[in-house]
Amino acid sequence: MKSLKYVAVVLTLVIHFAAQAQTNELKAFLKRFETYAETHYPKVKYNMPIAQPESSANSMLEAGVIGFIEDSETGLRYYARNSIVYDPKTGYYLAYDPDAKYQVDIQVGKIFKGDTEVKVKKRDIK
Repeated sequence: MKSLKYVAVVLTLVIHFAAQAQTNELKAFLKRFETYAETHYPKVKYNMPIAQPESSANSMLEAGVIGFIEDSETGLRYYARNSIVYDPKTGYYLAYDPDAKYQVDIQVGKIFKGDTEVKVKKRDIK
């Protein structure tokens, strides 16, 4: 019976730390996106060269995506063809409108475009 309690405690701790790690990754993404959203106008120009993804394993390959613009300060990648901002470090991404104004609430873990919440999605990184 003691071993069953021990296993239950260990399992609970593992789940807790895994959830905490995911929360930390989301907060890191939100901080980088906040910086990106505040400073993207001077950096992103539509005539900038587009980098080609290194491989299908490390890129946001979806139908029609052929390249991205990587922000040197945050490391976030903007896929102009699909209007996606992607974080290769954490796997988080969201639909992005370069003409919109975004507010980031790091404490709550949400991003808003005007009054509308923007859905942040996560891609599994292997």
